[in-house]
Amino acid sequence: MPKATPVDGNCAVAHVSYFFSDAALIFPITPSSPMAEYVDSWAAQGRKNGFGQILRVEELNSEGGAAGALHGALSTGVLATTYTASQGLLLMVPNMYKLAGEHLPAVLHVAARTLATHSLSVHGDHSDLMAIRQTGCAIIVSEDVQQAADMAIAAHLTAINASHPVVNAFDGFRTSHTIKKIELVDYSELEPHLPHDAIERFRKSSLNPEHPHMRGSCQGPPVWMQAGEADNMHYDKVISHFEESLGVVEKITGRKYACFEYTGAPDATSVIVIMGSGYLTVCEAVEHLVAKGEKVGVVCVRLFRPFSPERLATAIPRTATRICVMDRSKEITACAEALRLDVVSSLQMTGRLSGVVHIIGGRYGLSSKDFNTADVFAIFKNLQRVKPLDRFTVGITDDVTHLSLPRDPCSPSLVPPGTVQCIFYGMGSDGVVGANKNAIKIIADNTPLYAQGYFDYDSFKAGGFTAAHLRFGPQPIRCEYFICDADYTAVSQPSYFNKYSGLLVERCKPNSILLLNTPARTLEEVTAVIPKAMRQMIEERSLQLKVMDASAIALEAGLPGRINSAMQAAFFLLSGVLPSEEAIKIWRDTIVKTFKRKGEKVVNQNLACVDATLKPGAIASIDYPRNWASFEEGPGVKYYNERLGKILSTAPEFVKDVVLPVSLGRGDALPVSKFERNGFMMTGTTKFTKRGVAVRVPIWQSSTCIQCMLCVTACPHAVIRPYLIDSSEEGRLCASVQEAMIDAKNPVVKRHGSYKLVLQASPLDCTGCSLCYQVCPTKDKGTLRMEVLHHVEQTEAAKFDSLSSIVTPKTEDWSIDDRVAAYQFREPLFEYHGACAGCGETAYITHITRLFGDRLIIANATGCSSIYGFSYPYSPFTKNSKGHGPAWANSLFEDNAEFGLGMLVGIQQRRQRVLDVVKGMIEKGLGGDEFLAAARDWVANYSKIVESETTGLVLAEQIKALQGSDVAEQKALLGQASSLDLLAKPLILIMGGDGWAYDIGFAGLDQVLASGLDVTIFVLDTEVYSNTGGQRSKATPLSAVARFAASGKRTEKKDMGLIAMSYEDTYVASISLGSSHAHAIKSIREAFEWEGPSIILAYAPCIEHGESMDQTSAAQKLAVETGYWLTYTRHPKTGLKMVGAAPSKPVKEFLGRQNRFKQLVSERSAIAEELHDELQKFIDDRYKKYTDLAASSKKE
Repeated sequence: MPKATPVDGNCAVAHVSYFFSDAALIFPITPSSPMAEYVDSWAAQGRKNGFGQILRVEELNSEGGAAGALHGALSTGVLATTYTASQGLLLMVPNMYKLAGEHLPAVLHVAARTLATHSLSVHGDHSDLMAIRQTGCAIIVSEDVQQAADMAIAAHLTAINASHPVVNAFDGFRTSHTIKKIELVDYSELEPHLPHDAIERFRKSSLNPEHPHMRGSCQGPPVWMQAGEADNMHYDKVISHFEESLGVVEKITGRKYACFEYTGAPDATSVIVIMGSGYLTVCEAVEHLVAKGEKVGVVCVRLFRPFSPERLATAIPRTATRICVMDRSKEITACAEALRLDVVSSLQMTGRLSGVVHIIGGRYGLSSKDFNTADVFAIFKNLQRVKPLDRFTVGITDDVTHLSLPRDPCSPSLVPPGTVQCIFYGMGSDGVVGANKNAIKIIADNTPLYAQGYFDYDSFKAGGFTAAHLRFGPQPIRCEYFICDADYTAVSQPSYFNKYSGLLVERCKPNSILLLNTPARTLEEVTAVIPKAMRQMIEERSLQLKVMDASAIALEAGLPGRINSAMQAAFFLLSGVLPSEEAIKIWRDTIVKTFKRKGEKVVNQNLACVDATLKPGAIASIDYPRNWASFEEGPGVKYYNERLGKILSTAPEFVKDVVLPVSLGRGDALPVSKFERNGFMMTGTTKFTKRGVAVRVPIWQSSTCIQCMLCVTACPHAVIRPYLIDSSEEGRLCASVQEAMIDAKNPVVKRHGSYKLVLQASPLDCTGCSLCYQVCPTKDKGTLRMEVLHHVEQTEAAKFDSLSSIVTPKTEDWSIDDRVAAYQFREPLFEYHGACAGCGETAYITHITRLFGDRLIIANATGCSSIYGFSYPYSPFTKNSKGHGPAWANSLFEDNAEFGLGMLVGIQQRRQRVLDVVKGMIEKGLGGDEFLAAARDWVANYSKIVESETTGLVLAEQIKALQGSDVAEQKALLGQASSLDLLAKPLILIMGGDGWAYDIGFAGLDQVLASGLDVTIFVLDTEVYSNTGGQRSKATPLSAVARFAASGKRTEKKDMGLIAMSYEDTYVASISLGSSHAHAIKSIREAFEWEGPSIILAYAPCIEHGESMDQTSAAQKLAVETGYWLTYTRHPKTGLKMVGAAPSKPVKEFLGRQNRFKQLVSERSAIAEELHDELQKFIDDRYKKYTDLAASSKKE
């Protein structure tokens, strides 16, 4: 019997697939990426597969590319696999048809995920599986981590023996990322069951010039249909091969499976049919109801394709008269969902349909919507009705079409007795999730207990709300849903007490432990920071309330915000899951193992957090009175309530109805009626959320400020801003602001008027990255200092509120020259987003909107920038005082360049119609002198950015004043709002990361550059797939360690700039904000002003690089000083110009700062030395190549 091991579904499946595969052809996509990362890492470590080889791993440029390579590899006799989900799986569909038609034994492991329709979602359901059901591939669906591993064995054996492609699917996140203690089969137990004869037949039939054959022909009407029917017997045998593979799995593991599995009363009258993790939830309810004497049951669908009507009919008891089929997908415009249609057809084909009184369908769990036993009770209750509700939903409130079933509020808990349940409420990037994963492993490895961990995230890249649901118990855990009655609850952020007060306590079991991270120590202090409603719930549940100041412990250790080591130490001390002394020792060892790659300093800092937590008094118990809820609200709580009241008093209805409930953790309760039908949304909602996620925030002191504005330039979140105050505003501002005012010295500002200046950060929107502090040249004099947020929140927020509510924008009508010269004073139209603190991408976007935000239409590739750019309902893109601002849209990952090109075509075609009408009126002399003068002026400035707007305003007034029958037709067209909106030239911005630009979207990007059209492309180059977890792209540099490059990348970075320069009419720039913000801003201006294709490559440090994000600007500067990153401009009219001095420092000085390079040094020092020398040579040669090009360009 193999030892039980705590792993998630991705790891379990990857373990099996590695053994059975010769090659893995991969491309990253959430939530399947970890499977590919595991196999790449194991290959780098030298692990052998079932054939005694190291698995060959190749990353492709897209999922379509991976599918093509998969097809090619199989054609040459290699057992190949891939890992994918959602849109990526759709890109594989054409090849999947080919794989099935050619009988090739591919295995595609799929972490099933929602497809993008009205919105993208990275979470789990069966939408993608339903979209491939027609490809001819076999489809297996698993219920949990153990079965995903077992079905991976069955999938590979079936593919080989049946000579047919198989999709091994399991629920994204709910299975792929859930950690469970399972039995991982050792390779020695798999080896005897390798079907060597079938493998040899497959290899012998492959393409080979020694015995050539043809495949992939073109057939026509005379023969195509017959040739297809010739395969019928082959397809008919796939099911029996699958069942034989299940027999092998049983021999190896002792676990028995079938195509369809029934649980319940043998004489059940009401039966649910379902597949995936939801089956286990239904099983719990069924077993409970059967024990009470009810005749109910559930059928699990394990083999979805080929679908066997006979086997399904055998699984459903003949006594069943009421059947409900639950689909985890929605088929828009279909009469029913796919699984239901299969069940109905099967019952009809087997003669069972006539005996069924009702067969209905329901939908559940879309985009990982929680599906629990209360939902199951509601389904059975509905099924018993005289006329059951059909095509219903569970888990939501549908007050529009009224198709939802309410949860039964009296549903009992079905968690196995003796199970300890723990919830950890944390914040993205605080380390709590990683620490909890370690905790599961510690407990699973050191006790006989079963373990389960599921992690619920919001969409913020960092600073978002996270909830870790951990269960430990003596019995197997089948609870595939959130914890509702926790024995231990920990809250890592003091800001959560007000924001999520009820949410934090409503899942606590009576008499359970509640640990709060707070500086409050006494009853009086704790009362002051916890709202009445939360205190009442604590009191009603008689909770054991504990407090500790983990934030202060982390800050003292030099790890601001990283409270995980302290909080986890507290968990081991308080929970009793393990003896505390033993647990702490193991936790310390785990810290060393976890952080050793980051260096001894980081290890010691985390150990110091543990030591501080163990000190007497570090954790305090709070004894509260029975009337605690009647105590008066504390000042902080009152302040929060007042601030929230102010927001509600002025906020748009959408913000009140949707944005704030979602931001306060109540999105699940929102009814259908609150949502727009097409997924559209207003802009500018992030300013209402005030997350308060920073540990420390910047405080400005005016007396030593030299007004360089570098803090404004560097701020990634547009948090710190300069306010220009005129004489009419000075006296209305709060006293603390008036005391800080100084005369504005900027010459551009002074040319426009006499203003006072105040620099102020929004403390509740700040992420605490401290980049502003790091770049401040006079910080040693106190110009900027970082203070703990809760010490200064109210005073700083009052200053910010005073300034933002009273001071008006002074720069909206500035000329383009003035905008560029003093861009920091322009209002940013991109603010307060959810990117990582210190993000290297977002300051670029901020400054683009400062220059041209009121004219932008943005096509944003899927990736980090699309997630922080628009994660519903948070829009950081906002409007100026005129109501103008960026219009933003995301299509997909791979098609962004074409998407943006289509936008341009649409805008140009519509504007051209207006232009043609206006020109026609000029030619005919229609509209009068004033109209004609305005029209000629507008036509002359038609293609200019600022001038088309100013002349367009004049023309619009003249259009409205047109009179007379001779211009009636023209006025009818020109006077439409949709026409007037186009007088000012919109600017098309195609934006995305290097994964899009260098890899999956490169063909489209090349098409746009070759088009000669007036469009700007902006590449946020982090040199890695940041959004999916740090996989290498073609932008990843030589020697860098990344996912899919575990032993260091062995090829140079793709030279996108040089490729773009091959188009002589394309403007090309490479910029680095921290090196030269003047060059960056100038390049942005020139790119938008160039009436042809333009592309800007922007160096963007990322947290995946393994360097502190308060060093973003320093990294950008050093990258240029070492030649690691080139800064230049290639204007089609003036040629290539290098910016700044020649590289003056060796590249190793840059590499030594970042863990992605240092890791290779520590693990493979000789290889690292060789690759780093090679990288230096590449950098030297590249610089010479560019300077030679610049010199020749100058001569020309």
